[in-house]
Amino acid sequence: MPHAAAEPTVPSQQITVRRLAGAAAVGALALGTGVAGAAPAWAHDTLIGSTPDDDARVTEPLEDVTLEFSGGGLTTGEGITNEIRVTDEDGEDHGTETEVDGSTMSTSFEEPLPDGEYDVVYRVVYSDGHDEEGTLSFTVDAGIEAAGDEADDETGDETEEPAEGSAADTAEDSAEDASDADADDAAEADGAQDPVSEEGGASGWIVVLLGIGGVLIVLLAVIMMRRKVNQVEEWKQGRREPGGTGQSSADQSSTDQPSTDQPSTDESEGPDRTP
Repeated sequence: MPHAAAEPTVPSQQITVRRLAGAAAVGALALGTGVAGAAPAWAHDTLIGSTPDDDARVTEPLEDVTLEFSGGGLTTGEGITNEIRVTDEDGEDHGTETEVDGSTMSTSFEEPLPDGEYDVVYRVVYSDGHDEEGTLSFTVDAGIEAAGDEADDETGDETEEPAEGSAADTAEDSAEDASDADADDAAEADGAQDPVSEEGGASGWIVVLLGIGGVLIVLLAVIMMRRKVNQVEEWKQGRREPGGTGQSSADQSSTDQPSTDQPSTDESEGPDRTP
């Protein structure tokens, strides 16, 4: 009978090497799995989302900003600062009080943000105790103007309203203003001339009275001078006559006439008593 073929024998040394290799592979796989599972535990928390997103363009009215972080939640308490600031191009902060809810932090606005570019600056303290600061930005294009710009626009509209009227209305208003000004000037001129007229009338009467007085004085002086001349002439004529005493003819005639006041001597003596 033929003999059966003998099975080859494997040396024990090779078996030992294979077993060690298999054990090493299993150990390496287990180590890799452990490292992969432990990696998330060793990593720090971080920002994982925001509303609006970084570099977003917002076309609807925006009333708040919200940030979301990884981890079990943010650390809060006395002396711990979790804050969001939303600043415009001028550095003005539009945010109000910062609110923390678990791993979410947000701030709201008193009114929707006007159009412009904004920066979000935040500071948080994570659950593992480490803090972080970061920034992101966005642009608002919702057709909302700032309060100062609205006031300027209203002022500009008010100043432009008169220019919308027709040229005829403007000319008519100017003519009316000119007429009113002329009437006022005329009234002022009349008022200014009245005192002058009154003063002129009074002065005229004074001149007339002074003139009349002067004429009277001249006439009186002429009369007195004529009387004086007549007296001198009469005196001279009396001296030229014989026996003249220098008296005037009227005085001389009165002297020549006998006096009728006293009786004559013959009559006063009575009848002659001579026998």
